[in-house]
Amino acid sequence: DELMTRVKNSNWSLSKARKEAETLRSIMQGYVATIDSLNQLNVALLEENEQMRDQVETVEQRNRDLRERQENMEEIISTGKVLQAADMSAVGLRILSSGKQRDTDRADRTDMIRLCFTLFENRIAEPGEKTLHLQVLSSDGAVLQPGTGVAANTPSGTPVSASRVIDYAKERLEACIFFTPPGVLAEGVYLIRLLEGDAVIGETDIALR
Repeated sequence: DELMTRVKNSNWSLSKARKEAETLRSIMQGYVATIDSLNQLNVALLEENEQMRDQVETVEQRNRDLRERQENMEEIISTGKVLQAADMSAVGLRILSSGKQRDTDRADRTDMIRLCFTLFENRIAEPGEKTLHLQVLSSDGAVLQPGTGVAANTPSGTPVSASRVIDYAKERLEACIFFTPPGVLAEGVYLIRLLEGDAVIGETDIALR
């Protein structure tokens, strides 16, 4: 009887353990299915994240390209607004006692240097008053200062020999600028530059003997 009782109890315990094992197996299968679904979702999210990263990089590159293009366009427009000069002609002038001017190529008789030029039509330039500057450079590269004894410079500090304000209306314009040297000029070739602001818009030279 005792042995039979033990066997019955063992059978009951074994049956209970089997049921619990089946329950755990079912739960485990559910976990496996859930983990598999999560893994698939994680893979999909990683792929979506990679696609989003590629899209973000594409948009950022596009924005960089647009900014660079805008900067280039602004630079081109800014450069295009600068006036351009042509037909530049520089001559030495001797001032007679009567006040009349006579051309000369003698350095010791040059009382004044005249630069005449033509400004091209520029439809994107701002109309109105514009200050043009004249630089007369000696053979050693020094900018000659005006005979007034007062140093002349552009607003940014670039030395100039003379300046003139013109009224520009976006159309072709002919004008001249005069420079009075501080003393007797030395013989040699002088480089003549025309500037708008600090930008050189024309260049020529004059030889005085």
